[in-house]
Amino acid sequence: MIKKRLAAFGVVLCMTASVITGCTGKADETNESANESTEKVEVGKFSPITNITYSAGTDSNWSYGNQRKEFPSDIPCYVRIGSTMITDKGNEVGEKIVITYTFTGGDACEISPSDGIVEAVESGDSNVVQYQKTIEAAKEKNAQEDVVIFRYDPKGEGNVQLKITYSDRVDDKYDQLNTIYFSPSAQLTDEEKAAAEENGSNEASTEPDDRQTQTH
Repeated sequence: MIKKRLAAFGVVLCMTASVITGCTGKADETNESANESTEKVEVGKFSPITNITYSAGTDSNWSYGNQRKEFPSDIPCYVRIGSTMITDKGNEVGEKIVITYTFTGGDACEISPSDGIVEAVESGDSNVVQYQKTIEAAKEKNAQEDVVIFRYDPKGEGNVQLKITYSDRVDDKYDQLNTIYFSPSAQLTDEEKAAAEENGSNEASTEPDDRQTQTH
């Protein structure tokens, strides 16, 4: 009887050990998987320079003004975004960095590329418009500004928020956030009025077939 009880007890111990070992193994696998999924991308020594400027009127070939937040709600507005990707590490030269341009306010304003090659990204939200492009990092003395221009066609009073983010390898402290507002009471500056009049004259004297309508 005692032998049977000892044998049964031994079986229970073996089963318990197997369960514990199995659970521990699964837990280890789960932890390892979680660690892999949460592993952060190493941030490089990139220091991008981003310039955001705006202009209003019928053409984007204007001088751009900083520090302006309000624009007329009945004419197009252009935003010029210049990005220069600089690194001080030799092994990062030539590394490709993705820039994401996220516009919030698409329901009240049509947003489209005007100059520069970008790729549309599906956001899944009609109010959010996204584009991306890839640039290469360079040492400061060789780095060149990459420029894209977007056109805003407001549908009335409202605002557009622009957010610029870079690949995970770039510190998120370099992200940019900028918002402008469209108002029926906003007025063009004297320079913008002059430019609009000049553009209007040039358009009137240009044949439709000669006008450039494609996005670069």
